[in-house]
Amino acid sequence: MDTTALEHAYKALLDVARAGAATAATAPVPVEQQLAQAVVVDRLLAQATAELLAGQTPRYSDAPAQHGPLLDEIARSAEGPDGLIAEVRRGGLVLVRLVRQLDDATAATPVPTRLVSGGAVRLDAPMPWSGVLNTHAEVDLPARAQRLEEPEA
Repeated sequence: MDTTALEHAYKALLDVARAGAATAATAPVPVEQQLAQAVVVDRLLAQATAELLAGQTPRYSDAPAQHGPLLDEIARSAEGPDGLIAEVRRGGLVLVRLVRQLDDATAATPVPTRLVSGGAVRLDAPMPWSGVLNTHAEVDLPARAQRLEEPEA
């Protein structure tokens, strides 16, 4: 599967995160939460992609990326913004490498998908896996980068 959009989205997110790293020490906690969420989502997407590549039938839910205690622990274990940025970079690389291995038929496989935002279910239906990945590249990562650029109210 083509990973161009995914790679560009990660580059943009990482560029924004790096630019803000110098001021992250004085920024509110949501900056770290955004990066920790990206780490969790990357891991979940990579796991489902690996399962597809292994011929299994994955289920995907991004709900764990909404769990405050998990995000807090990921942020603490990364030891600051630079550590979180490195984790997002590593997770993005793993995901991109796995996605490159998907052939068209496997990428088109419908995967039961549950997407949650702010506690509300946005989607709970099978989606072609390529659609989930394209949404991550074209909507989720750019939105995360935009939230990192916006000053906190």
